[in-house]
Amino acid sequence: MKVELQQWQTPNFVRIKMPPRRREDGFREDPCFSLKELEVQDLSNQCDKFRAEIFEKAGKVDPYRSIIEIFFGNCGNICSDIQDNNDGTYSFKTTNGKEKLKHTIRTEEIL
Repeated sequence: MKVELQQWQTPNFVRIKMPPRRREDGFREDPCFSLKELEVQDLSNQCDKFRAEIFEKAGKVDPYRSIIEIFFGNCGNICSDIQDNNDGTYSFKTTNGKEKLKHTIRTEEIL
């Protein structure tokens, strides 16, 4: 039987980690930032953590991450400074013996 799953609710903000408060100070919500206030890299990191936690809790291997890791893992010592550009591309450097060369590859080229 095929069922249609509801999409997860997308948050509008992210809470700031705060140290524990004393019980006698009463309950107060932790401060938060609107998603619009966050830097692109912070948003990307939060999404990556969420995705990793979802697959871990499900006991499944994330097919997207495993392909990326296999691709760059097979580069061995040739690839360095691997960076997710958060725009569907990855940047990395290779060495030709004398100098480091910078490359960018689109995710679909890996997949």
